[in-house]
Amino acid sequence: MKQLNLLTLSLVFFLQLHLLQETLAYQDYGQPCRPSNYYNFNLQPCRDWLGLTCTSGTCQCRLTNSSFDTTRHSCVASLGSECDGATECATGYCNRRRRCQCHPGQRLASDGRSCLKRFGEICSNDSNCDTISRLRCVSGVCACPNQTETYYHHDTSLCRVRIGSVCQQANDGLQCPTDANCVPIPNPELQNFSWCQCNSTYPTPSDSFFGYKSSSSRNSYPTCLRVHTHNDSCHDGLSPSRIRNVCNSTSLLTCVAGRCSCDVDRDHKWDSVNERCAVEKGRTCFMRSNNILPESININVAVPTDREVHCMAGLKCVILTNTEYLSKGICTDE
Repeated sequence: MKQLNLLTLSLVFFLQLHLLQETLAYQDYGQPCRPSNYYNFNLQPCRDWLGLTCTSGTCQCRLTNSSFDTTRHSCVASLGSECDGATECATGYCNRRRRCQCHPGQRLASDGRSCLKRFGEICSNDSNCDTISRLRCVSGVCACPNQTETYYHHDTSLCRVRIGSVCQQANDGLQCPTDANCVPIPNPELQNFSWCQCNSTYPTPSDSFFGYKSSSSRNSYPTCLRVHTHNDSCHDGLSPSRIRNVCNSTSLLTCVAGRCSCDVDRDHKWDSVNERCAVEKGRTCFMRSNNILPESININVAVPTDREVHCMAGLKCVILTNTEYLSKGICTDE
Protein backbone atom coordinates (compact mmCIF):
# COMPACT_ATOMS: atom_id res chain seq x y z
CA MET A 1 0.00 0.00 0.00
CA LYS A 2 2.85 2.38 0.86
CA GLN A 3 4.57 1.55 -2.44
CA LEU A 4 1.36 2.40 -4.32
CA ASN A 5 1.09 5.78 -2.57
CA LEU A 6 4.73 6.57 -3.35
CA LEU A 7 4.17 5.63 -6.99
CA THR A 8 1.10 7.89 -7.18
CA LEU A 9 2.95 10.83 -5.65
CA SER A 10 5.85 10.30 -8.04
CA LEU A 11 3.52 10.30 -11.06
CA VAL A 12 1.82 13.52 -9.89
CA PHE A 13 5.19 15.18 -9.33
CA PHE A 14 6.57 14.27 -12.76
CA LEU A 15 3.29 15.32 -14.43
CA GLN A 16 3.41 18.76 -12.79
CA LEU A 17 7.10 19.09 -13.68
CA HIS A 18 6.31 18.22 -17.31
CA LEU A 19 3.53 20.83 -17.44
CA LEU A 20 5.87 23.43 -15.92
CA GLN A 21 8.54 22.63 -18.50
CA GLU A 22 5.99 22.96 -21.29
CA THR A 23 4.83 26.30 -19.91
CA LEU A 24 8.38 27.62 -19.62
CA ALA A 25 9.06 26.41 -23.15
CA TYR A 26 6.42 28.75 -24.57
CA GLN A 27 7.82 32.04 -25.81
CA ASP A 28 7.17 35.45 -24.26
CA TYR A 29 6.47 38.79 -25.93
CA GLY A 30 9.08 39.76 -28.55
CA GLN A 31 10.85 36.38 -28.49
CA PRO A 32 11.42 34.19 -31.59
CA CYS A 33 8.58 31.75 -32.06
CA ARG A 34 7.17 28.92 -34.15
CA PRO A 35 3.97 29.66 -36.12
CA SER A 36 1.14 27.20 -35.55
CA ASN A 37 1.45 25.82 -39.10
CA TYR A 38 5.25 25.67 -39.11
CA TYR A 39 6.90 22.53 -37.78
CA ASN A 40 10.33 23.71 -36.76
CA PHE A 41 10.68 22.06 -33.38
CA ASN A 42 13.76 24.13 -32.61
CA LEU A 43 11.31 27.01 -31.99
CA GLN A 44 8.45 27.11 -29.50
CA PRO A 45 4.94 28.61 -29.85
CA CYS A 46 3.88 31.81 -28.05
CA ARG A 47 2.03 32.06 -24.74
CA ASP A 48 -1.45 32.45 -26.19
CA TRP A 49 -3.04 32.88 -22.72
CA LEU A 50 -1.27 36.26 -22.61
CA GLY A 51 -2.95 37.25 -25.88
CA LEU A 52 0.20 36.52 -27.92
CA THR A 53 0.54 34.98 -31.37
CA CYS A 54 3.50 34.33 -33.63
CA THR A 55 3.74 37.11 -36.23
CA SER A 56 6.69 37.40 -38.63
CA GLY A 57 8.74 35.09 -36.45
CA THR A 58 8.25 36.87 -33.09
CA CYS A 59 5.56 36.81 -30.41
CA GLN A 60 3.22 39.78 -30.83
CA CYS A 61 -0.22 40.72 -29.50
CA ARG A 62 -2.89 38.87 -31.44
CA LEU A 63 -5.76 41.39 -31.53
CA THR A 64 -5.71 44.60 -33.58
CA ASN A 65 -5.12 47.80 -31.55
CA SER A 66 -3.78 45.81 -28.60
CA SER A 67 -0.35 46.26 -27.02
CA PHE A 68 1.79 44.49 -24.46
CA ASP A 69 1.53 45.91 -20.94
CA THR A 70 4.76 45.22 -19.07
CA THR A 71 3.10 45.91 -15.71
CA ARG A 72 0.32 43.37 -16.22
CA HIS A 73 2.63 41.22 -18.38
CA SER A 74 -0.11 40.57 -20.92
CA CYS A 75 -1.67 42.11 -24.01
CA VAL A 76 -4.27 44.82 -23.38
CA ALA A 77 -6.76 46.40 -25.77
CA SER A 78 -7.50 50.11 -26.13
CA LEU A 79 -10.96 51.67 -25.76
CA GLY A 80 -13.32 50.71 -28.58
CA SER A 81 -11.05 47.86 -29.66
CA GLU A 82 -11.71 44.13 -29.67
CA CYS A 83 -11.10 42.22 -26.42
CA ASP A 84 -11.49 38.65 -25.15
CA GLY A 85 -10.60 36.37 -22.26
CA ALA A 86 -6.88 36.49 -23.06
CA THR A 87 -6.70 40.20 -23.94
CA GLU A 88 -8.00 42.49 -21.21
CA CYS A 89 -8.91 46.15 -21.62
CA ALA A 90 -6.27 48.72 -20.76
CA THR A 91 -9.02 50.77 -19.12
CA GLY A 92 -12.75 50.19 -18.62
CA TYR A 93 -14.13 46.69 -19.24
CA CYS A 94 -14.89 44.19 -22.03
CA ASN A 95 -18.60 44.41 -22.90
CA ARG A 96 -20.89 41.73 -24.35
CA ARG A 97 -19.91 42.72 -27.89
CA ARG A 98 -16.27 42.10 -26.94
CA ARG A 99 -15.37 45.76 -27.15
CA CYS A 100 -13.56 47.83 -24.52
CA GLN A 101 -15.67 50.62 -23.05
CA CYS A 102 -15.75 52.80 -19.93
CA HIS A 103 -17.67 51.64 -16.86
CA PRO A 104 -21.21 53.08 -16.45
CA GLY A 105 -20.95 56.61 -15.05
CA GLN A 106 -17.39 57.10 -16.29
CA ARG A 107 -16.56 59.66 -18.97
CA LEU A 108 -14.04 59.34 -21.77
CA ALA A 109 -10.91 61.44 -21.33
CA SER A 110 -10.17 64.15 -23.89
CA ASP A 111 -7.40 62.01 -25.42
CA GLY A 112 -9.96 59.26 -26.12
CA ARG A 113 -7.64 56.62 -24.70
CA SER A 114 -8.63 56.44 -21.04
CA CYS A 115 -11.68 56.56 -18.75
CA LEU A 116 -11.91 59.26 -16.11
CA LYS A 117 -12.29 58.07 -12.54
CA ARG A 118 -15.54 58.64 -10.67
CA PHE A 119 -16.07 60.02 -7.16
CA GLY A 120 -14.42 57.77 -4.57
CA GLU A 121 -12.29 55.82 -7.05
CA ILE A 122 -8.52 55.44 -6.60
CA CYS A 123 -6.32 57.91 -8.48
CA SER A 124 -2.69 58.99 -8.73
CA ASN A 125 -3.12 62.57 -10.00
CA ASP A 126 -5.83 65.10 -10.92
CA SER A 127 -5.84 64.06 -14.58
CA ASN A 128 -7.23 60.63 -13.57
CA CYS A 129 -10.43 62.18 -12.18
CA ASP A 130 -13.55 63.44 -13.96
CA THR A 131 -12.93 67.15 -14.47
CA ILE A 132 -16.50 67.77 -15.67
CA SER A 133 -17.65 66.68 -12.21
CA ARG A 134 -14.95 69.04 -10.80
CA LEU A 135 -13.19 66.14 -9.08
CA ARG A 136 -9.57 66.19 -8.00
CA CYS A 137 -7.21 63.54 -6.70
CA VAL A 138 -7.24 64.04 -2.92
CA SER A 139 -5.15 61.62 -0.82
CA GLY A 140 -5.27 59.02 -3.61
CA VAL A 141 -9.04 59.20 -4.15
CA CYS A 142 -11.13 61.26 -6.58
CA ALA A 143 -13.02 63.78 -4.43
CA CYS A 144 -14.28 67.36 -4.38
CA PRO A 145 -11.70 70.08 -3.68
CA ASN A 146 -11.78 71.67 -0.21
CA GLN A 147 -14.43 69.36 1.24
CA THR A 148 -15.14 71.85 4.03
CA GLU A 149 -16.62 74.19 1.43
CA THR A 150 -17.84 71.69 -1.18
CA TYR A 151 -19.62 68.33 -1.36
CA TYR A 152 -20.43 65.73 -4.03
CA HIS A 153 -24.03 65.74 -5.26
CA HIS A 154 -24.71 62.18 -6.45
CA ASP A 155 -27.93 63.00 -8.35
CA THR A 156 -26.15 65.42 -10.69
CA SER A 157 -22.65 63.86 -10.42
CA LEU A 158 -21.18 67.28 -9.62
CA CYS A 159 -19.15 68.88 -6.86
CA ARG A 160 -21.19 71.74 -5.43
CA VAL A 161 -20.55 74.59 -3.01
CA ARG A 162 -22.16 74.26 0.42
CA ILE A 163 -24.79 76.72 1.65
CA GLY A 164 -23.07 79.74 3.19
CA SER A 165 -19.75 79.13 1.41
CA VAL A 166 -18.08 81.45 -1.09
CA CYS A 167 -19.01 80.80 -4.74
CA GLN A 168 -18.24 82.27 -8.16
CA GLN A 169 -21.01 83.63 -10.37
CA ALA A 170 -19.05 82.74 -13.53
CA ASN A 171 -20.40 79.81 -15.54
CA ASP A 172 -17.15 77.88 -15.18
CA GLY A 173 -17.18 78.07 -11.38
CA LEU A 174 -18.40 75.46 -8.90
CA GLN A 175 -22.18 75.62 -8.67
CA CYS A 176 -24.38 76.04 -5.60
CA PRO A 177 -26.95 73.36 -4.66
CA THR A 178 -29.96 73.16 -6.98
CA ASP A 179 -32.13 74.84 -4.34
CA ALA A 180 -29.75 77.79 -3.85
CA ASN A 181 -28.26 80.72 -5.78
CA CYS A 182 -24.84 82.39 -5.86
CA VAL A 183 -25.54 85.94 -4.68
CA PRO A 184 -23.36 88.87 -3.49
CA ILE A 185 -22.54 88.91 0.22
CA PRO A 186 -24.41 91.85 1.82
CA ASN A 187 -21.33 93.29 3.48
CA PRO A 188 -19.50 96.41 2.18
CA GLU A 189 -16.14 94.91 3.16
CA LEU A 190 -16.91 91.76 1.12
CA GLN A 191 -18.55 93.40 -1.89
CA ASN A 192 -16.34 91.46 -4.31
CA PHE A 193 -17.43 88.09 -2.92
CA SER A 194 -20.56 85.97 -3.39
CA TRP A 195 -21.96 83.07 -1.40
CA CYS A 196 -24.53 80.30 -1.82
CA GLN A 197 -27.90 81.16 -0.32
CA CYS A 198 -31.20 79.26 -0.42
CA ASN A 199 -33.65 80.48 -3.06
CA SER A 200 -37.40 81.05 -2.83
CA THR A 201 -38.19 77.37 -3.47
CA TYR A 202 -36.54 76.16 -0.25
CA PRO A 203 -35.89 79.35 1.71
CA THR A 204 -35.13 78.11 5.22
CA PRO A 205 -31.61 76.91 6.10
CA SER A 206 -31.67 74.14 8.69
CA ASP A 207 -29.04 75.73 10.94
CA SER A 208 -31.53 78.51 11.76
CA PHE A 209 -34.51 76.14 12.09
CA PHE A 210 -35.20 75.36 15.73
CA GLY A 211 -35.28 71.65 16.46
CA TYR A 212 -34.21 70.24 13.11
CA LYS A 213 -30.95 68.38 12.67
CA SER A 214 -30.03 66.03 9.86
CA SER A 215 -28.24 62.79 10.69
CA SER A 216 -26.74 62.62 7.21
CA SER A 217 -23.09 63.11 6.34
CA ARG A 218 -23.86 66.83 5.90
CA ASN A 219 -25.22 67.21 9.42
CA SER A 220 -22.77 69.99 10.27
CA TYR A 221 -23.74 72.05 7.23
CA PRO A 222 -27.01 73.87 6.49
CA THR A 223 -29.43 72.44 3.96
CA CYS A 224 -32.18 74.34 2.18
CA LEU A 225 -35.59 73.37 3.53
CA ARG A 226 -39.21 74.41 3.31
CA VAL A 227 -40.91 74.41 6.71
CA HIS A 228 -44.58 73.38 6.61
CA THR A 229 -47.47 74.05 8.93
CA HIS A 230 -50.45 72.02 10.15
CA ASN A 231 -51.95 69.50 7.69
CA ASP A 232 -49.34 70.20 4.99
CA SER A 233 -47.78 67.27 3.13
CA CYS A 234 -44.50 65.91 4.50
CA HIS A 235 -42.20 62.91 4.02
CA ASP A 236 -41.82 60.76 7.11
CA GLY A 237 -40.37 57.75 5.27
CA LEU A 238 -37.33 59.44 3.71
CA SER A 239 -33.82 59.49 5.10
CA PRO A 240 -32.80 62.82 6.69
CA SER A 241 -30.40 63.52 3.81
CA ARG A 242 -33.32 63.52 1.33
CA ILE A 243 -35.89 65.46 3.37
CA ARG A 244 -36.62 68.92 1.94
CA ASN A 245 -40.15 69.46 3.33
CA VAL A 246 -40.25 69.41 7.14
CA CYS A 247 -42.90 70.16 9.72
CA ASN A 248 -42.47 73.19 11.98
CA SER A 249 -41.19 71.63 15.18
CA THR A 250 -41.41 74.96 17.02
CA SER A 251 -45.18 74.50 16.69
CA LEU A 252 -44.73 70.93 18.02
CA LEU A 253 -45.77 69.48 14.65
CA THR A 254 -44.52 66.08 13.53
CA CYS A 255 -44.92 64.17 10.26
CA VAL A 256 -47.60 61.50 10.71
CA ALA A 257 -48.88 59.50 7.71
CA GLY A 258 -47.59 62.13 5.30
CA ARG A 259 -49.19 65.12 7.07
CA CYS A 260 -47.88 67.67 9.58
CA SER A 261 -49.89 66.85 12.70
CA CYS A 262 -50.02 67.35 16.44
CA ASP A 263 -49.10 64.49 18.76
CA VAL A 264 -52.47 62.90 19.58
CA ASP A 265 -50.79 60.46 21.99
CA ARG A 266 -50.05 63.46 24.22
CA ASP A 267 -53.48 65.00 23.71
CA HIS A 268 -52.04 67.80 21.57
CA LYS A 269 -54.51 69.61 19.32
CA TRP A 270 -54.03 72.31 16.71
CA ASP A 271 -54.61 75.83 18.01
CA SER A 272 -55.51 77.77 14.85
CA VAL A 273 -55.51 81.08 16.75
CA ASN A 274 -51.87 80.84 17.86
CA GLU A 275 -50.86 78.44 15.05
CA ARG A 276 -49.31 75.76 17.23
CA CYS A 277 -50.09 72.46 18.90
CA ALA A 278 -51.51 72.92 22.41
CA VAL A 279 -53.46 71.14 25.14
CA GLU A 280 -56.98 71.67 26.41
CA LYS A 281 -58.36 72.54 29.83
CA GLY A 282 -57.18 70.23 32.63
CA ARG A 283 -54.15 68.99 30.70
CA THR A 284 -50.48 69.41 31.69
CA CYS A 285 -48.68 72.41 30.24
CA PHE A 286 -44.99 73.41 30.28
CA MET A 287 -43.69 76.96 30.26
CA ARG A 288 -40.08 78.00 29.87
CA SER A 289 -38.44 79.39 33.01
CA ASN A 290 -35.39 80.60 31.15
CA ASN A 291 -35.39 81.88 27.57
CA ILE A 292 -32.13 80.08 26.79
CA LEU A 293 -31.91 76.30 26.93
CA PRO A 294 -28.40 74.87 27.31
CA GLU A 295 -26.96 72.73 24.51
CA SER A 296 -26.95 69.73 26.84
CA ILE A 297 -30.75 69.61 26.57
CA ASN A 298 -31.74 67.67 23.46
CA ILE A 299 -34.39 69.82 21.80
CA ASN A 300 -34.92 67.17 19.12
CA VAL A 301 -36.41 64.57 21.44
CA ALA A 302 -40.15 65.18 21.68
CA VAL A 303 -40.75 64.57 25.39
CA PRO A 304 -42.80 66.87 27.64
CA THR A 305 -39.74 68.04 29.59
CA ASP A 306 -37.77 69.57 26.71
CA ARG A 307 -40.14 72.14 25.15
CA GLU A 308 -42.93 74.46 26.03
CA VAL A 309 -46.40 72.95 25.70
CA HIS A 310 -48.94 75.78 25.59
CA CYS A 311 -52.60 75.82 26.47
CA MET A 312 -55.25 76.36 23.81
CA ALA A 313 -56.34 79.92 23.06
CA GLY A 314 -58.49 81.30 25.90
CA LEU A 315 -56.74 79.17 28.55
CA LYS A 316 -53.80 79.88 30.83
CA CYS A 317 -51.10 77.67 32.36
CA VAL A 318 -51.22 77.77 36.17
CA ILE A 319 -47.78 76.74 37.40
CA LEU A 320 -47.54 73.90 39.91
CA THR A 321 -43.79 73.15 40.02
CA ASN A 322 -40.66 74.94 38.79
CA THR A 323 -37.40 73.62 37.39
CA GLU A 324 -34.35 75.51 36.21
CA TYR A 325 -35.60 75.66 32.63
CA LEU A 326 -39.25 74.54 32.43
CA SER A 327 -42.22 75.05 34.74
CA LYS A 328 -45.03 72.49 34.91
CA GLY A 329 -48.65 73.52 35.27
CA ILE A 330 -52.32 72.86 34.49
CA CYS A 331 -54.43 74.57 31.81
CA THR A 332 -57.37 76.51 33.26
CA ASP A 333 -59.73 79.29 32.19
CA GLU A 334 -58.22 82.76 32.09
